[in-house]
Amino acid sequence: MEGVEPLPEEGLTWAERRRAEIQSHVSVFLLGILFALNGTGMINAVFLTCCAEEMGASTFQFSVIPALWCLSTFPIFFVALWASRVRRVKALCLWTLAGASASGLAFCPALLLPHSMGTARVWALLVVSLAGHFICNVFFAGWFVWLPHFVRRGRMGQFQSIRLLVLMGATMLSHAFGGFFLGWFPGMGGFAGLFAIGALAGFLALLPTARIPEPVRRPPASGGVRDAFRAVVRRRPLMRLFGYMILYNSVAMFAGVFPTVFMRKELLIPYERLGLYTALASAGTLSATLAWGRLVDRFGGRPVMGVAGVGMVAVSFLWALNAPGRIAALPFAQFLSGVAQSAFSVSWLPMLYSLSPPALRGMAGSLSFLTWGAPGAVSPFLGGQVVERLAGAHFRLMGIDMGSIHLLFLIQCMGFALCLPMLRFIRPVSPQAGGEGLDRPESRVTGTG
Repeated sequence: MEGVEPLPEEGLTWAERRRAEIQSHVSVFLLGILFALNGTGMINAVFLTCCAEEMGASTFQFSVIPALWCLSTFPIFFVALWASRVRRVKALCLWTLAGASASGLAFCPALLLPHSMGTARVWALLVVSLAGHFICNVFFAGWFVWLPHFVRRGRMGQFQSIRLLVLMGATMLSHAFGGFFLGWFPGMGGFAGLFAIGALAGFLALLPTARIPEPVRRPPASGGVRDAFRAVVRRRPLMRLFGYMILYNSVAMFAGVFPTVFMRKELLIPYERLGLYTALASAGTLSATLAWGRLVDRFGGRPVMGVAGVGMVAVSFLWALNAPGRIAALPFAQFLSGVAQSAFSVSWLPMLYSLSPPALRGMAGSLSFLTWGAPGAVSPFLGGQVVERLAGAHFRLMGIDMGSIHLLFLIQCMGFALCLPMLRFIRPVSPQAGGEGLDRPESRVTGTG
Protein backbone atom coordinates (compact mmCIF):
# COMPACT_ATOMS: atom_id res chain seq x y z
CA MET A 1 0.00 0.00 0.00
CA GLU A 2 2.88 2.37 0.70
CA GLY A 3 3.90 2.41 -2.97
CA VAL A 4 0.43 3.12 -4.33
CA GLU A 5 0.17 6.71 -3.19
CA PRO A 6 3.01 9.22 -2.75
CA LEU A 7 3.91 10.44 0.69
CA PRO A 8 2.48 13.79 1.86
CA GLU A 9 4.43 16.88 0.72
CA GLU A 10 6.03 15.03 -2.22
CA GLY A 11 7.21 17.42 -4.94
CA LEU A 12 6.49 20.67 -3.02
CA THR A 13 9.03 23.01 -1.48
CA TRP A 14 8.59 24.47 2.00
CA ALA A 15 7.55 27.83 0.48
CA GLU A 16 4.99 26.16 -1.80
CA ARG A 17 3.48 24.26 1.11
CA ARG A 18 3.29 27.44 3.20
CA ARG A 19 1.63 29.32 0.33
CA ALA A 20 -0.85 26.45 -0.16
CA GLU A 21 -1.80 26.58 3.54
CA ILE A 22 -2.49 30.32 3.30
CA GLN A 23 -4.62 29.83 0.17
CA SER A 24 -6.53 27.13 2.00
CA HIS A 25 -7.25 29.50 4.90
CA VAL A 26 -8.53 32.22 2.51
CA SER A 27 -10.78 29.63 0.89
CA VAL A 28 -12.18 28.43 4.21
CA PHE A 29 -13.00 32.01 5.28
CA LEU A 30 -15.25 32.38 2.24
CA LEU A 31 -16.65 28.88 2.77
CA GLY A 32 -17.40 29.84 6.37
CA ILE A 33 -19.73 32.58 5.09
CA LEU A 34 -21.48 30.05 2.83
CA PHE A 35 -21.84 27.52 5.64
CA ALA A 36 -23.00 30.05 8.25
CA LEU A 37 -25.62 31.81 6.10
CA ASN A 38 -26.99 28.83 4.16
CA GLY A 39 -26.37 25.99 6.60
CA THR A 40 -24.73 23.99 3.79
CA GLY A 41 -22.13 21.65 5.26
CA MET A 42 -23.25 22.35 8.86
CA ILE A 43 -25.35 20.35 11.29
CA ASN A 44 -26.79 23.26 13.28
CA ALA A 45 -28.03 25.58 10.51
CA VAL A 46 -29.12 28.68 12.44
CA PHE A 47 -30.75 30.73 9.69
CA LEU A 48 -32.23 27.72 7.90
CA THR A 49 -33.85 26.83 11.23
CA CYS A 50 -35.16 30.40 11.62
CA CYS A 51 -36.54 30.30 8.07
CA ALA A 52 -38.28 26.98 8.74
CA GLU A 53 -39.69 28.42 11.98
CA GLU A 54 -41.23 31.35 10.07
CA MET A 55 -42.69 28.89 7.57
CA GLY A 56 -44.42 27.05 10.42
CA ALA A 57 -42.23 23.94 10.67
CA SER A 58 -43.36 21.13 12.94
CA THR A 59 -41.31 19.61 15.78
CA PHE A 60 -40.54 16.64 13.52
CA GLN A 61 -39.25 18.94 10.77
CA PHE A 62 -37.00 20.71 13.27
CA SER A 63 -35.61 17.27 14.16
CA VAL A 64 -34.92 16.59 10.48
CA ILE A 65 -32.72 19.68 9.99
CA PRO A 66 -29.61 18.40 11.86
CA ALA A 67 -30.19 14.90 10.47
CA LEU A 68 -29.94 16.10 6.86
CA TRP A 69 -26.17 16.45 6.89
CA CYS A 70 -25.89 13.10 8.64
CA LEU A 71 -28.18 11.32 6.18
CA SER A 72 -26.07 12.65 3.33
CA THR A 73 -23.01 10.85 4.74
CA PHE A 74 -24.38 7.32 4.28
CA PRO A 75 -23.16 6.97 0.65
CA ILE A 76 -19.76 8.28 1.80
CA PHE A 77 -18.04 4.87 1.54
CA PHE A 78 -18.87 4.65 -2.16
CA VAL A 79 -17.90 8.32 -2.56
CA ALA A 80 -14.59 7.58 -0.80
CA LEU A 81 -13.92 4.68 -3.17
CA TRP A 82 -14.59 6.95 -6.12
CA ALA A 83 -12.55 9.87 -4.74
CA SER A 84 -9.58 7.59 -4.07
CA ARG A 85 -9.64 6.52 -7.75
CA VAL A 86 -9.91 10.05 -9.20
CA ARG A 87 -6.65 11.20 -10.75
CA ARG A 88 -7.58 14.93 -10.74
CA VAL A 89 -8.63 15.35 -7.12
CA LYS A 90 -8.30 19.12 -7.45
CA ALA A 91 -10.89 19.22 -10.24
CA LEU A 92 -13.21 17.08 -8.10
CA CYS A 93 -12.95 19.57 -5.24
CA LEU A 94 -13.52 22.59 -7.48
CA TRP A 95 -16.60 21.19 -9.20
CA THR A 96 -18.22 20.03 -5.98
CA LEU A 97 -17.44 23.35 -4.31
CA ALA A 98 -19.24 25.11 -7.16
CA GLY A 99 -22.17 22.70 -6.77
CA ALA A 100 -22.42 23.34 -3.04
CA SER A 101 -22.51 27.09 -3.69
CA ALA A 102 -25.20 26.65 -6.36
CA SER A 103 -27.32 24.69 -3.91
CA GLY A 104 -27.38 27.82 -1.74
CA LEU A 105 -29.02 29.72 -4.60
CA ALA A 106 -31.56 26.91 -4.98
CA PHE A 107 -33.05 27.87 -1.59
CA CYS A 108 -34.49 31.03 -3.15
CA PRO A 109 -37.12 29.36 -5.43
CA ALA A 110 -38.32 27.27 -2.45
CA LEU A 111 -39.00 30.50 -0.55
CA LEU A 112 -41.28 31.74 -3.36
CA LEU A 113 -43.69 28.82 -3.08
CA PRO A 114 -47.23 29.92 -2.13
CA HIS A 115 -48.11 30.12 1.56
CA SER A 116 -51.09 27.82 0.94
CA MET A 117 -48.68 24.88 0.55
CA GLY A 118 -48.10 24.98 4.33
CA THR A 119 -45.36 22.71 5.64
CA ALA A 120 -44.76 21.40 2.11
CA ARG A 121 -42.67 24.55 1.62
CA VAL A 122 -40.51 23.47 4.54
CA TRP A 123 -40.00 20.04 2.97
CA ALA A 124 -38.90 21.70 -0.30
CA LEU A 125 -36.36 23.71 1.69
CA LEU A 126 -35.09 20.57 3.41
CA VAL A 127 -34.73 18.65 0.14
CA VAL A 128 -32.52 21.42 -1.28
CA SER A 129 -30.50 21.39 1.94
CA LEU A 130 -30.01 17.61 1.70
CA ALA A 131 -28.66 17.96 -1.85
CA GLY A 132 -26.26 20.70 -0.73
CA HIS A 133 -25.00 18.59 2.16
CA PHE A 134 -24.32 15.62 -0.12
CA ILE A 135 -22.35 17.74 -2.60
CA CYS A 136 -20.35 19.18 0.33
CA ASN A 137 -19.51 15.69 1.54
CA VAL A 138 -18.19 14.73 -1.89
CA PHE A 139 -16.00 17.85 -1.71
CA PHE A 140 -14.63 16.83 1.69
CA ALA A 141 -14.02 13.24 0.52
CA GLY A 142 -11.65 14.66 -2.08
CA TRP A 143 -10.29 17.21 0.39
CA PHE A 144 -9.19 14.51 2.84
CA VAL A 145 -7.14 12.91 0.05
CA TRP A 146 -5.66 16.28 -0.96
CA LEU A 147 -4.96 17.73 2.49
CA PRO A 148 -1.89 15.72 3.64
CA HIS A 149 -0.05 16.57 0.40
CA PHE A 150 0.45 20.26 1.16
CA VAL A 151 0.36 20.60 4.98
CA ARG A 152 3.86 20.86 6.41
CA ARG A 153 5.01 17.91 8.52
CA GLY A 154 4.45 18.26 12.26
CA ARG A 155 1.96 21.12 11.75
CA MET A 156 -1.33 19.30 11.28
CA GLY A 157 -2.62 20.33 14.71
CA GLN A 158 -1.68 23.97 14.17
CA PHE A 159 -3.04 23.89 10.62
CA GLN A 160 -6.36 22.56 11.88
CA SER A 161 -6.50 25.15 14.66
CA ILE A 162 -5.77 28.05 12.28
CA ARG A 163 -8.30 26.67 9.80
CA LEU A 164 -10.90 26.45 12.56
CA LEU A 165 -9.94 29.94 13.75
CA VAL A 166 -10.57 31.36 10.27
CA LEU A 167 -13.80 29.38 9.87
CA MET A 168 -15.14 30.58 13.21
CA GLY A 169 -14.13 34.16 12.45
CA ALA A 170 -16.20 33.98 9.26
CA THR A 171 -19.04 32.29 11.15
CA MET A 172 -19.07 34.89 13.92
CA LEU A 173 -19.16 37.80 11.47
CA SER A 174 -21.78 36.06 9.33
CA HIS A 175 -24.09 35.27 12.26
CA ALA A 176 -23.91 38.84 13.55
CA PHE A 177 -24.46 40.22 10.04
CA GLY A 178 -27.29 37.75 9.34
CA GLY A 179 -29.18 38.71 12.50
CA PHE A 180 -29.07 42.41 11.66
CA PHE A 181 -29.84 41.71 7.98
CA LEU A 182 -33.05 39.88 8.92
CA GLY A 183 -33.92 42.76 11.24
CA TRP A 184 -33.54 45.21 8.34
CA PHE A 185 -35.24 42.96 5.73
CA PRO A 186 -37.79 40.73 7.51
CA GLY A 187 -39.73 37.92 5.89
CA MET A 188 -38.92 35.52 3.07
CA GLY A 189 -37.25 38.27 1.02
CA GLY A 190 -34.68 38.75 3.77
CA PHE A 191 -33.92 35.02 3.89
CA ALA A 192 -33.59 34.90 0.08
CA GLY A 193 -31.06 37.74 0.19
CA LEU A 194 -29.13 36.07 3.00
CA PHE A 195 -28.93 32.73 1.16
CA ALA A 196 -27.83 34.49 -2.05
CA ILE A 197 -24.99 36.29 -0.22
CA GLY A 198 -23.80 32.96 1.19
CA ALA A 199 -23.84 31.39 -2.28
CA LEU A 200 -21.78 34.27 -3.69
CA ALA A 201 -19.14 33.76 -0.99
CA GLY A 202 -18.97 30.07 -1.93
CA PHE A 203 -18.34 30.88 -5.59
CA LEU A 204 -15.57 33.33 -4.57
CA ALA A 205 -13.93 30.50 -2.57
CA LEU A 206 -13.20 28.77 -5.87
CA LEU A 207 -10.46 31.33 -6.65
CA PRO A 208 -7.99 30.58 -3.78
CA THR A 209 -8.81 26.85 -3.91
CA ALA A 210 -7.83 26.75 -7.58
CA ARG A 211 -4.36 28.08 -6.69
CA ILE A 212 -3.50 25.25 -4.28
CA PRO A 213 -1.05 22.81 -5.97
CA GLU A 214 -2.53 19.53 -7.10
CA PRO A 215 -0.88 16.43 -5.62
CA VAL A 216 1.07 14.16 -7.92
CA ARG A 217 -0.58 10.82 -7.31
CA ARG A 218 -1.57 7.58 -8.96
CA PRO A 219 -5.08 6.32 -8.22
CA PRO A 220 -4.98 2.88 -6.59
CA ALA A 221 -6.36 -0.14 -8.36
CA SER A 222 -9.80 -1.36 -7.28
CA GLY A 223 -8.19 -4.15 -5.30
CA GLY A 224 -6.03 -1.55 -3.58
CA VAL A 225 -9.13 0.40 -2.57
CA ARG A 226 -10.75 -2.69 -1.10
CA ASP A 227 -7.53 -3.49 0.71
CA ALA A 228 -7.42 0.06 2.11
CA PHE A 229 -10.96 -0.27 3.46
CA ARG A 230 -10.18 -3.63 5.06
CA ALA A 231 -6.95 -2.29 6.51
CA VAL A 232 -8.79 0.63 8.12
CA VAL A 233 -11.43 -1.66 9.62
CA ARG A 234 -8.76 -4.01 11.00
CA ARG A 235 -6.89 -1.25 12.86
CA ARG A 236 -8.24 -1.49 16.39
CA PRO A 237 -7.00 1.95 17.54
CA LEU A 238 -8.90 3.55 14.66
CA MET A 239 -12.03 1.56 15.41
CA ARG A 240 -11.87 2.63 19.06
CA LEU A 241 -11.53 6.25 17.97
CA PHE A 242 -14.49 5.86 15.62
CA GLY A 243 -16.50 4.25 18.43
CA TYR A 244 -15.83 7.17 20.75
CA MET A 245 -16.69 9.68 18.05
CA ILE A 246 -19.99 7.92 17.37
CA LEU A 247 -20.86 8.07 21.07
CA TYR A 248 -19.77 11.72 21.47
CA ASN A 249 -21.59 12.84 18.32
CA SER A 250 -24.75 11.00 19.35
CA VAL A 251 -24.85 13.09 22.51
CA ALA A 252 -23.81 16.31 20.73
CA MET A 253 -26.60 15.93 18.15
CA PHE A 254 -29.25 14.94 20.67
CA ALA A 255 -30.37 18.56 21.14
CA GLY A 256 -30.29 19.17 17.38
CA VAL A 257 -31.43 22.68 16.43
CA PHE A 258 -33.59 23.03 19.56
CA PRO A 259 -31.20 25.59 21.15
CA THR A 260 -32.15 27.94 18.28
CA VAL A 261 -35.84 27.00 18.61
CA PHE A 262 -35.54 27.54 22.38
CA MET A 263 -34.14 31.05 21.90
CA ARG A 264 -36.82 32.01 19.38
CA LYS A 265 -39.95 30.37 20.83
CA GLU A 266 -39.32 30.12 24.57
CA LEU A 267 -36.94 33.01 25.32
CA LEU A 268 -38.47 35.25 22.59
CA ILE A 269 -35.08 36.59 21.49
CA PRO A 270 -35.26 38.86 18.37
CA TYR A 271 -33.10 38.15 15.32
CA GLU A 272 -30.58 40.91 16.05
CA ARG A 273 -29.77 39.50 19.49
CA LEU A 274 -30.00 35.91 18.27
CA GLY A 275 -27.28 36.65 15.72
CA LEU A 276 -25.07 38.12 18.43
CA TYR A 277 -25.67 35.20 20.81
CA THR A 278 -24.82 32.62 18.14
CA ALA A 279 -21.72 34.67 17.26
CA LEU A 280 -20.54 34.20 20.85
CA ALA A 281 -19.90 30.51 20.11
CA SER A 282 -17.58 31.53 17.29
CA ALA A 283 -15.90 34.04 19.62
CA GLY A 284 -15.23 31.20 22.08
CA THR A 285 -13.62 29.20 19.30
CA LEU A 286 -11.51 32.17 18.23
CA SER A 287 -10.21 32.64 21.76
CA ALA A 288 -9.10 29.03 22.25
CA THR A 289 -8.42 27.27 18.98
CA LEU A 290 -4.74 28.24 18.55
CA ALA A 291 -4.00 27.02 22.07
CA TRP A 292 -5.74 23.71 21.34
CA GLY A 293 -3.65 23.28 18.18
CA ARG A 294 -0.39 23.75 20.08
CA LEU A 295 -1.52 21.36 22.82
CA VAL A 296 -2.49 18.71 20.25
CA ASP A 297 0.91 18.97 18.54
CA ARG A 298 2.66 18.70 21.90
CA PHE A 299 0.60 16.18 23.88
CA GLY A 300 -1.60 14.45 21.30
CA GLY A 301 -5.32 14.51 20.67
CA ARG A 302 -6.68 12.39 23.52
CA PRO A 303 -6.17 14.86 26.42
CA VAL A 304 -7.69 17.69 24.37
CA MET A 305 -10.70 15.52 23.48
CA GLY A 306 -11.16 14.91 27.20
CA VAL A 307 -11.22 18.65 27.87
CA ALA A 308 -13.86 18.99 25.15
CA GLY A 309 -16.07 16.43 26.89
CA VAL A 310 -15.80 18.16 30.28
CA GLY A 311 -16.61 21.51 28.68
CA MET A 312 -19.71 20.16 26.95
CA VAL A 313 -21.03 18.79 30.25
CA ALA A 314 -20.94 22.36 31.57
CA VAL A 315 -22.45 23.81 28.37
CA SER A 316 -25.50 21.54 28.43
CA PHE A 317 -26.13 22.35 32.10
CA LEU A 318 -25.84 26.10 31.45
CA TRP A 319 -28.42 25.85 28.67
CA ALA A 320 -30.87 24.28 31.13
CA LEU A 321 -30.54 27.28 33.47
CA ASN A 322 -32.25 29.69 31.03
CA ALA A 323 -35.91 30.65 31.15
CA PRO A 324 -38.06 33.60 29.96
CA GLY A 325 -36.77 36.71 31.71
CA ARG A 326 -33.80 34.81 33.09
CA ILE A 327 -31.11 34.38 30.44
CA ALA A 328 -27.93 35.32 32.33
CA ALA A 329 -26.44 31.86 31.66
CA LEU A 330 -27.07 32.03 27.89
CA PRO A 331 -24.00 34.05 26.81
CA PHE A 332 -21.75 31.87 28.99
CA ALA A 333 -23.24 28.71 27.47
CA GLN A 334 -22.69 29.99 23.96
CA PHE A 335 -19.13 31.17 24.53
CA LEU A 336 -18.10 28.00 26.37
CA SER A 337 -19.66 25.83 23.65
CA GLY A 338 -17.29 27.44 21.15
CA VAL A 339 -14.31 26.80 23.42
CA ALA A 340 -15.25 23.16 24.05
CA GLN A 341 -16.30 22.26 20.53
CA SER A 342 -13.12 23.78 19.11
CA ALA A 343 -11.10 21.43 21.33
CA PHE A 344 -12.87 18.46 19.75
CA SER A 345 -12.71 19.90 16.22
CA VAL A 346 -8.96 20.56 16.41
CA SER A 347 -8.03 17.23 17.98
CA TRP A 348 -9.98 14.54 16.14
CA LEU A 349 -8.42 14.77 12.65
CA PRO A 350 -4.74 14.91 13.79
CA MET A 351 -5.55 12.00 16.10
CA LEU A 352 -7.10 10.05 13.22
CA TYR A 353 -4.10 10.73 11.00
CA SER A 354 -1.72 9.70 13.80
CA LEU A 355 -3.47 6.34 14.03
CA SER A 356 -3.38 5.80 10.23
CA PRO A 357 -0.48 4.96 7.92
CA PRO A 358 -0.08 7.58 5.12
CA ALA A 359 -1.65 5.33 2.48
CA LEU A 360 -4.81 4.88 4.59
CA ARG A 361 -5.41 8.49 5.65
CA GLY A 362 -7.70 9.40 2.76
CA MET A 363 -9.89 6.33 3.32
CA ALA A 364 -9.91 6.76 7.11
CA GLY A 365 -10.82 10.45 6.78
CA SER A 366 -13.70 9.69 4.43
CA LEU A 367 -15.02 6.85 6.58
CA SER A 368 -14.92 9.16 9.61
CA PHE A 369 -17.97 10.90 8.11
CA LEU A 370 -19.99 7.89 9.24
CA THR A 371 -19.19 8.76 12.87
CA TRP A 372 -21.44 11.79 12.33
CA GLY A 373 -23.85 10.17 9.89
CA ALA A 374 -24.83 7.14 11.94
CA PRO A 375 -25.69 8.99 15.18
CA GLY A 376 -27.11 11.99 13.33
CA ALA A 377 -29.68 9.83 11.57
CA VAL A 378 -31.14 8.78 14.93
CA SER A 379 -30.14 11.08 17.78
CA PRO A 380 -31.92 14.33 16.71
CA PHE A 381 -35.18 12.42 16.27
CA LEU A 382 -34.88 11.00 19.78
CA GLY A 383 -34.34 14.53 21.09
CA GLY A 384 -37.37 15.71 19.13
CA GLN A 385 -39.47 12.95 20.70
CA VAL A 386 -38.42 14.15 24.17
CA VAL A 387 -39.56 17.69 23.32
CA GLU A 388 -42.82 16.60 21.66
CA ARG A 389 -44.02 13.78 23.91
CA LEU A 390 -43.08 15.54 27.16
CA ALA A 391 -44.42 18.91 26.05
CA GLY A 392 -46.69 19.11 29.11
CA ALA A 393 -43.94 18.29 31.61
CA HIS A 394 -43.09 20.97 34.18
CA PHE A 395 -40.70 20.78 37.10
CA ARG A 396 -38.60 23.15 39.17
CA LEU A 397 -34.80 22.99 39.55
CA MET A 398 -32.54 25.60 41.16
CA GLY A 399 -35.45 28.02 41.31
CA ILE A 400 -36.20 27.73 37.56
CA ASP A 401 -39.46 26.49 36.03
CA MET A 402 -38.39 23.89 33.47
CA GLY A 403 -40.13 22.07 30.64
CA SER A 404 -39.37 19.46 27.99
CA ILE A 405 -36.56 21.42 26.28
CA HIS A 406 -34.83 21.90 29.64
CA LEU A 407 -35.09 18.14 30.17
CA LEU A 408 -33.49 17.67 26.74
CA PHE A 409 -30.47 19.72 27.85
CA LEU A 410 -30.17 17.83 31.16
CA ILE A 411 -30.21 14.47 29.40
CA GLN A 412 -27.49 15.74 27.07
CA CYS A 413 -25.44 16.88 30.08
CA MET A 414 -25.53 13.36 31.56
CA GLY A 415 -24.66 11.86 28.17
CA PHE A 416 -21.47 13.90 27.85
CA ALA A 417 -20.48 12.88 31.39
CA LEU A 418 -20.88 9.20 30.41
CA CYS A 419 -18.66 9.68 27.33
CA LEU A 420 -15.57 10.70 29.30
CA PRO A 421 -14.54 7.24 30.64
CA MET A 422 -14.56 5.85 27.09
CA LEU A 423 -11.49 7.89 26.13
CA ARG A 424 -9.23 5.62 28.17
CA PHE A 425 -9.73 2.83 25.60
CA ILE A 426 -8.12 4.87 22.79
CA ARG A 427 -4.44 3.86 22.82
CA PRO A 428 -1.52 5.69 21.16
CA VAL A 429 0.27 4.04 18.24
CA SER A 430 4.04 3.72 18.06
CA PRO A 431 5.98 4.94 14.99
CA GLN A 432 6.70 1.32 14.02
CA ALA A 433 2.95 0.76 13.67
CA GLY A 434 2.75 3.39 10.96
CA GLY A 435 0.95 6.15 12.81
CA GLU A 436 3.68 8.78 12.90
CA GLY A 437 4.01 12.31 11.75
CA LEU A 438 0.81 14.32 11.92
CA ASP A 439 -0.62 14.19 15.41
CA ARG A 440 2.45 15.76 17.02
CA PRO A 441 6.13 16.54 16.36
CA GLU A 442 8.14 13.41 15.52
CA SER A 443 10.12 13.56 18.79
CA ARG A 444 6.91 13.10 20.78
CA VAL A 445 5.04 10.51 18.74
CA THR A 446 5.18 7.82 21.39
CA GLY A 447 3.59 9.94 24.12
CA THR A 448 0.05 9.87 25.40
CA GLY A 449 -2.72 10.62 22.94
